[in-house]
Amino acid sequence: MIEYNTVKNDLNDIRFFYSRKDSFETGSKTIGPSAVLEKISKYNDVVRKAPARIYEFYVSLYLNNNTLESLAFKLGYSYIQVQRMNKNLITYLQNNLELEEK
Repeated sequence: MIEYNTVKNDLNDIRFFYSRKDSFETGSKTIGPSAVLEKISKYNDVVRKAPARIYEFYVSLYLNNNTLESLAFKLGYSYIQVQRMNKNLITYLQNNLELEEK
């Protein structure tokens, strides 16, 4: 199984990419595409098959560059609920990324 911290670090890389997407696109024209795009593609493939709540949470938190705190406020949830949702997302990714690799 892919380690929890590996998935967490990958998600942070994905968030970083989307928060600076314009810069990455400019750099891509000069030095070529970043290796993070392969990671993004792998994660997006798994998330596309996820239940709707996991899909929406992934997009809201990582692609739209929200923090747990800001997302809790926007959704009207407690910080603890959003932490739990993030843990569920990471567990889902752990289990399903493993299946994708087999």
